[in-house]
Amino acid sequence: MNSKLLCICTGDQFGEGAFGSSQLIRVPPINELEDKIECLRNLEMEFDYYMWIDNTMFKYIDNRSILPFFNTIGESEICFFEFDFSWPVNGTDKQHIILLNANCLLPNSKTTLSPIGNLNNLNLVFHRNLCFQNKIFHIIGDSHSLNNYTNSQYIYSKCNIIFDSYLDGFDFAFTHWIGARTMHSISQGDELKNLFQEFLVKPNDLCLLSFGEIDVRAHVLKQSQLQNRDFRDIIDELVDSYINRIKLTLESLNLESLSMIISGVIPPINKRVEGEGQIETFGTIEDIVIASKYINQTLRKLCKDNFYYFDIYDEFANPDGTLIIEKSDYFCHISSYHNKIIHEKLNQLVKERVLI
Repeated sequence: MNSKLLCICTGDQFGEGAFGSSQLIRVPPINELEDKIECLRNLEMEFDYYMWIDNTMFKYIDNRSILPFFNTIGESEICFFEFDFSWPVNGTDKQHIILLNANCLLPNSKTTLSPIGNLNNLNLVFHRNLCFQNKIFHIIGDSHSLNNYTNSQYIYSKCNIIFDSYLDGFDFAFTHWIGARTMHSISQGDELKNLFQEFLVKPNDLCLLSFGEIDVRAHVLKQSQLQNRDFRDIIDELVDSYINRIKLTLESLNLESLSMIISGVIPPINKRVEGEGQIETFGTIEDIVIASKYINQTLRKLCKDNFYYFDIYDEFANPDGTLIIEKSDYFCHISSYHNKIIHEKLNQLVKERVLI
């Protein structure tokens, strides 16, 4: 990119280093996208590019240089990212990154805005600048991938979160929260293959998969009842399908040398998860504890000859096998503010077994 770039940002969160050798000016906050474009067009300066960065972007790009990112977005005359803070904030705040070619600053320009992506995809673009030069620790999974394996200050930022790795031997960690997926759903079709391709997973990376808590909390016991079968048979088939899907995915992508860690499920919380938009609990807490322990036992057995198994059940369980409420988020997760022991234990596993 030409060094004659003018960066306009609100507030004082950004340091000069984020923009390389480019000039930086600060303006008061402006909310509307059209007003930001007009502000850029009113600048009477001679630069090749003009870029608007909202103040609150700072924590969403993990304090990394943003200039390399623009090498990936093509030759559009006006490019922008629109960030919709719909959750967990108020659903109305919009933030933008805008890049304009100097030729687009004329008020009568007919160039239209070209949206590139949104908040949840931003770090996938940053990752393209990092992945081939660094060893990445990928975390792919449901919401427990956030609470268990991501540094607490980042977990509500976005679905794809890049941060400095806490694992020896790896440069960055990259959490991919793909929503409320089950072990069953990830075992079907090509979704896992598509995720590995989208996230640019490569052979010398490390990948951890975190699925299964929703299965034992909401589906296994229900299917046992509906099919009039022992829940252990349901779990045996589920885990076998899951492990085979992972193996087939690695083979199809020539990633057999990729180090894979399979996470066990955490203890179930002794309260029902229910309500609009939630995958509701099914069964008694006593039965869910038994099912949770059995799925971990089965995962451990089937991972033995193929993948590394990682289990933190005992560190967070009461004597009756339920989740210690003081270490929970009072919903169904371990509190992210209690996950340091998880990171330490995982790093020990990596040093002792993966890096040897």
